[in-house]
Amino acid sequence: MEKDIGCGLMETFHVKSGMDVRIADFQSPGTIEKRFEKTNPSLRFYFYISGGGHWEFRSRYENTTQNKLLISDHLSTILYYSELEGKKYWQPMRRQFHISAQITPSVLSAYLSGRLDEFPKDLQAIFEGRTDRGFSHVGRLSRTMNETIQHLLNCPYSGPMKELYIESKAIELIVHKLAQIVSPDVIGHASPNFDLRETDRIELARDILCRDLEKPPKLIDLVRAVGMNHCRLNQGFREVYGTTVFGYLRQTRLIEAKHLLEKDGMNVTEAALSVGYSSISSFSNAFFEHFGLRPTACLKKKQ
Repeated sequence: MEKDIGCGLMETFHVKSGMDVRIADFQSPGTIEKRFEKTNPSLRFYFYISGGGHWEFRSRYENTTQNKLLISDHLSTILYYSELEGKKYWQPMRRQFHISAQITPSVLSAYLSGRLDEFPKDLQAIFEGRTDRGFSHVGRLSRTMNETIQHLLNCPYSGPMKELYIESKAIELIVHKLAQIVSPDVIGHASPNFDLRETDRIELARDILCRDLEKPPKLIDLVRAVGMNHCRLNQGFREVYGTTVFGYLRQTRLIEAKHLLEKDGMNVTEAALSVGYSSISSFSNAFFEHFGLRPTACLKKKQ
C-alpha cells in the first residue's frame, strides 16, 4: 500500500500478524507538524537514512520518558510506550528517508524464544507483557544496519516473495538494533579502527557525495572537503557502508533511478541522465547488474 506524503511516498507492508514495515521517502517545502496518539502497545524501530526533526511526546511513565527524541541522518531508534501522545516535527527542505518496523512485544518475544536475560529490565518487562513500562533508545546506524537497508531497498522480487523478503530484512534490522542495545561497545557505527571524529567526516563525505547525483564531486575534491586521504576514506566507507566511496555513489544513483522510473514516471533516458549517466547502455547494464532486471521492466511494472 502506498500513500502520498508531502512530496513523496510511504509504502507499507503488512508482512506478519503483529508486524508492519514502512518505507518512507519524502520532502516537504515547509515544516510538517504531525500530531499523534497511540494506545496500541507496539515496539517501534526507526532507521533514518536521511532526515531532520524531532519527536515531542508525553506518557504517564515519567521514569523512562525522555520527552524528546531526535530525528537525524544515520540514526536508529526504538520506542515503546503503551499510551503515548505528542507531536512529530519534520524539518523543511530535507529529504526524510527512513525505514520503520512496528511489532507487538509478544511476537518479538516469540522470535526470541523467551530468552530475555541480556536485555535491560524495562525491555524484559515489556517483552513479558507488562504495559506499565516505557523504553526508548537512540543509536547510530551500524555497518550491518546499512548493509541490510541496502538489501531491503534493492529487493529483487515482487508479489508474495517481496513481502517475505521485506519481512526477513526487517527482522534483520531489529536484530541489529537489539544487539546495539545489548552490546553498545561492540555493535557501533563504525569499527574500532575509526574514532568518532573520523566517523563524522565519513558521514559528511557521504552527504557531499550524494548532494548532486548528476554532477558529484571528484574524489580529490571530496577528500579535501572532509580532510581525509582517499585510502582512509575508502576504508571508512567499507567499514560503515560496506562498499567504496564510488561504490556507494553507484548504489545511490541506481536506487534513485529505480525510484524515478517506478514512482515519478520518467522514461529510461530521463532517469539515467538525472542520476549522472550519459551512456544509456552503461546505465542499463549497471542497473541489470545491481537489480537483476532491465530499467524497462520497471516501466512495464508501473504501467
